[in-house]
Amino acid sequence: MDKKVTVSFSIRSLLGIALALIVLAFAYSVRSILILFVVAYILASAMRPFVLKLKKYKIPKPVSIIGIYLILLFIIFFIFRVLVPPVAAEVDNLVANRQEIASQINEYFANLPSGVGENIANYAEVLPGKIQGFFFSGRTFENILGLFAGFGGILTVLFVAFYMLLEESSFERFIKKYWPGKQVEREKMQQAFKNVDLKVSMWVRGQVILSLAIGVLMFIGYSVLGVEYALVLALIAAFTELIPYAGPIIGAIPAIIIAFLEAPILAVWVVVLTVAVQQFEQHVLVPQVMKRAVGLSAVVVIFSLLVGAKLFGVLGAIIAVPVAASIKVIYNSINGKG
Repeated sequence: MDKKVTVSFSIRSLLGIALALIVLAFAYSVRSILILFVVAYILASAMRPFVLKLKKYKIPKPVSIIGIYLILLFIIFFIFRVLVPPVAAEVDNLVANRQEIASQINEYFANLPSGVGENIANYAEVLPGKIQGFFFSGRTFENILGLFAGFGGILTVLFVAFYMLLEESSFERFIKKYWPGKQVEREKMQQAFKNVDLKVSMWVRGQVILSLAIGVLMFIGYSVLGVEYALVLALIAAFTELIPYAGPIIGAIPAIIIAFLEAPILAVWVVVLTVAVQQFEQHVLVPQVMKRAVGLSAVVVIFSLLVGAKLFGVLGAIIAVPVAASIKVIYNSINGKG
């Protein structure tokens, strides 16, 4: 027996869809400004637990925020003072030996079909230059930070984060007073934003700890194995750790190539080291450090990464996961699931 299926749309539903499309179109048109506030919000969420802890000791919020900024500035300065000289020396050495590296690869892959070995050798010859550009080219920071490569962009993010922390209570009052719907909906939305704050703060702290841990472990491992340019390769591994799933693989490729040129068996040991460190991370570090910081399925994470990378490059790939996690938290809070 045939069944008739009737689909009806109310005027309210159609207006809701139209409004959602208009909001999405507007958000896309101002995405360059929107991402400023997203990054500032992530920074503010990461700092908020420290600001609240200092508040217990009767330290005013402005003083706490400025103090944390100064500590961050000191840490960055210290890292540059300690790491830049040895990294620069290793990178310069790598660039100076690039032709020798290419000729070694030519010898290893001489029996491959015509053109394949040459292409690999050509890539190996330009790889040291790309690594040098990664660490010391202003263009790299522009690609990674996008809008924030300029001093003005960084200042904007810092000022926006400052006022987000300073005027936290006024934001909650705004939701309580002006959010559409009944009092119950307003309370749900207030709780949703508190949950987002907690989730983003946990993610930022977790990622920083994981990146530092992976960088240190890989440096120790490369040094023990005797891989050249251990510090540079460990820094690459630490940075790519910020990108879920694909990051560790991307970070391991330069190390495997350089180890292979020294001895093929060394490349095998580098692969073993990488797998061992990743297993240690997944089974020991992540459960302890991240806990429920993200709570997203692998498919959602990969989709978020691709969308973020497409819209905003490397920076988009890095912030895609906390943004997706925040959307999930808001949805669950509104629907009473979290």
